[in-house]
Amino acid sequence: MLASHSQLSLLRAGLDSGLFAALRKAKPVEAIVSETGYAEDLVRAWLGAAAGHGLVERRGDAYQCGGLPAWLLEDGVPESMRAMLDQADLTYGPTLRALPELLRGGPRPEFGGADASRRAALIPRALEGRALSVLARVPGARRPSRVLDVGCGYGTYLAGVLARRRDALGVGVELDADVAEGARRTLRDRGLAQRGEIKTGDFMVFDLGLGSFDLVLLNNNLHYFDAQERSALFARVFEHLSPEGTVVIQMPLAAEGALARALGSGAMLATFDLFLRSHANLHGLPSRDTVVDELRTAGLIEPGWRDVVPDGSTVFVWARRP
Repeated sequence: MLASHSQLSLLRAGLDSGLFAALRKAKPVEAIVSETGYAEDLVRAWLGAAAGHGLVERRGDAYQCGGLPAWLLEDGVPESMRAMLDQADLTYGPTLRALPELLRGGPRPEFGGADASRRAALIPRALEGRALSVLARVPGARRPSRVLDVGCGYGTYLAGVLARRRDALGVGVELDADVAEGARRTLRDRGLAQRGEIKTGDFMVFDLGLGSFDLVLLNNNLHYFDAQERSALFARVFEHLSPEGTVVIQMPLAAEGALARALGSGAMLATFDLFLRSHANLHGLPSRDTVVDELRTAGLIEPGWRDVVPDGSTVFVWARRP
């Protein structure tokens, strides 16, 4: 436990300070100090600790980046990887340290803030390529003409669907104004701004004037709604679905199978569920069967589900309007 916490702190310190960037090529300590201007005694001590944890490789009198930090510095590595590191250290850490007081009935904090929202929007992108491939095989999501992405984050899922269906039109709705602007930038950068639009507001109360859609997406955001709020959410989704339109929900599950244990996803998502329940404005992970029942109650029919990853820790659940 001590080793893992120390490794995370050393990794983030090396990334934030630029030490790993300075170690893309093997260098002696004196060259590193000359390049960075940092205190020599701390540089030597950090190098010793980082080497001990396998984050830095020592080659005679020189040091060089280890495999993990070198990979994180490569062009094209998803921002979601760095967001996960920050989430573990900056978001999970304080919450779990406050758990003794919360267990005694202390007031639960509210989740939010610009940095926390940015990380929450980035992390699901780690599975984006896989998820889009699976989504393309979901009934009702194969050939959509009009797509609504509720809580669209940085717009990458919406952009992925529009890129696969070249005559489709799409609308994303995002509550956070900065994240919404990032979604607009995503559509512009991918040449999709003519077919995609991002609206800033609360889907539950905002008069969107959107009309109907044959595909509505909800990606990794059900934990912002309790059971009663989810009923209202699905009723509102029903209103925006065209006849025979489909809602598709990507959701994490607290998986308990052997593969989930072996991959560590079971422990990770159990911790995520604890993190959610430790906040006043977040809610625990619902089960797949619970969501299916809630969709039926909202008037949707023919529910189904498919694993996004083989361990069952993330799934797509869907249903359609009659």
